[in-house]
Amino acid sequence: MALMEFARNHVENYILTNGEVGHMFDSRPFTEGRSGLVTTLLLKVKGRKSGKDRIFPLQYQKFGNGYLVVASNGGNDRDPHWLLNLRENVVGVIQIKDRVFRAVGYILPGEQRQEAWAALVAEHPWFVDYQARTDRLFPLVLMTPIDPLKDILTEEPLSSESEPFGLDLLPAGSGAAPASSPSREERLQRLLDKDEIYDCWLRYCRGVDRCDAELMRSAYHEDAVEDHGGYVGPASGFIDWGQNLVRDIFESCMHFVTNFSCDLQGDEAHVEFYYLSVEKPHDAERHLRVGRYIQKYERRNGRWAVAQGLCLVECDNASFYDREGSIIVDSLFVPARRDREDPSYARPLQVDPKRFTVA
Repeated sequence: MALMEFARNHVENYILTNGEVGHMFDSRPFTEGRSGLVTTLLLKVKGRKSGKDRIFPLQYQKFGNGYLVVASNGGNDRDPHWLLNLRENVVGVIQIKDRVFRAVGYILPGEQRQEAWAALVAEHPWFVDYQARTDRLFPLVLMTPIDPLKDILTEEPLSSESEPFGLDLLPAGSGAAPASSPSREERLQRLLDKDEIYDCWLRYCRGVDRCDAELMRSAYHEDAVEDHGGYVGPASGFIDWGQNLVRDIFESCMHFVTNFSCDLQGDEAHVEFYYLSVEKPHDAERHLRVGRYIQKYERRNGRWAVAQGLCLVECDNASFYDREGSIIVDSLFVPARRDREDPSYARPLQVDPKRFTVA
């Protein structure tokens, strides 16, 4: 489900921004860190069973008079769905940044494939590892443009009331979406707001890991409040407390944020991040902490930052705590729940003043 949602967002952002967001893609999370920025196109092709238009984001490489895409499916033993659909239809529609073409898909045979494979792995060597995972020989598909189009969704100019973007699309000519659909400009602004919020919290995580108090401080409004278990109170004091903690207790730490949900309502946003924290205490074994950041962001004078913050710990495999110590640590944090009483559902999120550990 998470991967499907990621692909859906990639497609939406790509179309909405004409590839300004999405054409260059950081593939490291999907290649175990062995790759970097790659170029991606969108392929639109009819589903072989449903007959509905589907759009897939795919890595590509310019090759000859067309664009080379690899049916690697992450090293899976089965061909990807987009290839099965393309075999059935032969012709699809591709978008590369703001250029849209109808294109013929041709699976390269024999020597043509060998030549294309050599060019591919010279630039992207991790495909060799992918190929080693399966006996299935990856088909290499050359998408050759045959005529330009104005738009990948309807193949006609879009109006501001066009159907919202997604992977399952209305057939061409099926009519406009209801007038209540957000405009292109509104959707673009939401995208920019989410990007700023995401970047804000990445600064915080880097500030913790690099012991950079100013980076941490840049993620909060001056009057923000933070509930971080052992510290509950003004975020200004939390930054000093957190810096002392990571310096005194930990030899190193690395924070990773994964799942990201953002409920935007005007100048407020309720946000949930899942996180992984790899921590190496002084004179103890490295351990993993897993949890969530629940936050209320506010946009003030054009700047998004945290106004209310809450850290939940859901798993900690630290071996340096004894049983009594683990119970004490667990009791410091607001407990997570698996129902709608979980703090992530609170609107508005408000740190409980009764939990304050400082005046």
